[in-house]
Amino acid sequence: MFNLWYKRGRDPKIREAVAVMYEPPKFSGEPLTPAEIGALVDEKMDPRDITSAIVGLADKGYIKIEEIKKDWLIFDSTDSALLESRNPG
Repeated sequence: MFNLWYKRGRDPKIREAVAVMYEPPKFSGEPLTPAEIGALVDEKMDPRDITSAIVGLADKGYIKIEEIKKDWLIFDSTDSALLESRNPG
């Protein structure tokens, strides 16, 4: 069972940050936020919509996402922290 999880069940390791590669739809000349688009698609807020809103705020410079690594004896642990940005934009 462990071998099956080790070969196929683990999350892929991502080495690069995801870059925005498209122009979001606009309403009244303003681009829609990820949360607004997610609510329009299925008329409810999912955890995926909240996550995209957090990444959208980080992309605009309102918050910073910082990765925190903790080394234990044999295992490594990774966590994230959201930090307020004093100079957005």
